[in-house]
Parts: sequence; structure tokens; C-alpha cells
Amino acid sequence: MKKFIRFQQTGEDRYLALVAPRYDILPLIRRHFESRFADQWWIIYDTVRNYGLCYDRYKTCELRLDVTDLKAPLNDDDNDEQLCLTLWQRYYAAVNISSRINPKLHLRQLPRRYWRYLPEKQS
Repeated sequence: MKKFIRFQQTGEDRYLALVAPRYDILPLIRRHFESRFADQWWIIYDTVRNYGLCYDRYKTCELRLDVTDLKAPLNDDDNDEQLCLTLWQRYYAAVNISSRINPKLHLRQLPRRYWRYLPEKQS
């Protein structure tokens, strides 16, 4: 599940990742993200179970909010974040080699249920 989480910048040095996993995996991935992104403020929010992990550079705590409250910061006019998303989508499209496309393998390694929050799969 670690590879399916994409953070979006919501403010100055604050990042948000929405996920919809089949199982409750947040306690299992917590330590990985604490060590990997130890210098950033981040929230990983499970939209299925309506709770998330909030890290403030020192400790991680559990967070319970309504999903609509979390989507509001993503709708602002942050040009830098929109530019990063566009560049990521272009990079993803550029590195795909059309002659080597294997849809069965792609779906096995990246199931459709995770596409909802992956920027490279958005049009």
C-alpha cells in the first residue's frame, strides 16, 4: 500500500494523502511514513474508515474528520501544486512505451480500486 499513496500539498509544508484501502492498513504503514517523511507535516486519511494519521514532525496522532473537510484545501488555487500534478501526469505519460503496454500485468500490479486517488490516472 505504501506505493499507492500520493501526497498533495495543501499549504506551506503540509501534505495530505487520501486513500481508500480494502483493509485497515494505517497502523501498519505508520512507521514507514514517520521515518520517510520525518521533516514534513502530513496527513494520511482513510476515506473508508473515516480516520487518519496526522504527523507534526514530532509525533503521530489519530485524526477523525469528515472527508468533505479534507477535500476543501485541495480545491484552492494553488498554482505550484497544480503545476506539480501536471508535470507528474506528463512524466507518467512520457515514460510509457506504447509497444510495451501489458494491460493484464498493469492491472495486477496496480488494481483499479487504487486509481481513484492516483494523479497519474486522472485525466
